[in-house]
Amino acid sequence: MPLDPELAEIVAGLPRTDFSDPVATREAALAAARAAVAALPPDDTVSVTDRATTGPAVRIYRPLRAASPSPVLLDFHGGGFVMGSLDSEHGRALDLARRTGFVVISVDYRLAPEHPFPAGLEDCYHALEWTVKNAAELDIAPDRVAVGGGSAGGGLAAAVAPRARVSLRAREEMAAALVRALSGESAAEVRRRPR
Repeated sequence: MPLDPELAEIVAGLPRTDFSDPVATREAALAAARAAVAALPPDDTVSVTDRATTGPAVRIYRPLRAASPSPVLLDFHGGGFVMGSLDSEHGRALDLARRTGFVVISVDYRLAPEHPFPAGLEDCYHALEWTVKNAAELDIAPDRVAVGGGSAGGGLAAAVAPRARVSLRAREEMAAALVRALSGESAAEVRRRPR
């Protein structure tokens, strides 16, 4: 099927990534992400802590103005399931924590091809279980947990959410809270949106 001519122009201008050696490509991207994080100025509105779990490593972003206990967004990075890291997601996670006031927990799930599916999904679900189990220590509300992510991370979130059996009402409330925080809309405006 031919590509729409208008889109073909845009696609032609996109950078190309050579995935003939995904591990080498990932390592180069990781080095660039680490350098970008190291170059960031300190942030005095969000504390950032790297934590080990019994599964994947996580990075916790806690806004200094966060409620106690705080809602939490478990954030899964993008990268086509073969790239991405805590560092590649750092800017986005920091921005989410600043803008929403929620604690954001970024998850460093295992990547393909070394760790084929469902390794990444299992890591993301394990991170959710770990978060809820450690809610008191993390000062988060275990009944106000949302999952999300960009690209591949969005797919992982879509798979983790139903597996977690989170109630529909809780999911809708957290989704509306995220939309309000990121868009500036009122709760009533969010509820009136067509679905």
